[in-house]
Amino acid sequence: MASGKADGLIAVDLDRACRDPRDLEDLIDVVEQSGCPVESVSGSLRLASDADVTMARVMVAMANKSSRDTARRVADRRRQKAVAGEPGGGRRAFGYAADGLRVAESEARELRRAAGTSRPGRKKLHAVPDATA
Repeated sequence: MASGKADGLIAVDLDRACRDPRDLEDLIDVVEQSGCPVESVSGSLRLASDADVTMARVMVAMANKSSRDTARRVADRRRQKAVAGEPGGGRRAFGYAADGLRVAESEARELRRAAGTSRPGRKKLHAVPDATA
């Protein structure tokens, strides 16, 4: 919008447009300088008046706090699991064995099929067979 390549912004919700107060302030500056409209489908993002801007600042501050709280809880839980010697860190990536290093052959076949690597000129995915031990 600042460069003139876009003449407005529409987002599903305020927190889909920005969750960091600095990003919101940059957006506010662009809107004030360009006059471009900014709206959200949910109605939570409007920057047309001083009241709208103030409400957006409050909502982004709360979304930022919520995001930080979630990140802290997830990190704490991962640390607790690591100390207890439990596996953690979420689900393994599709296509990889449980150790996260080796490729699961059956899933690699599915990835190759989905990627269409059977077509000429396509780079092939190579897999290391699953180790059973």
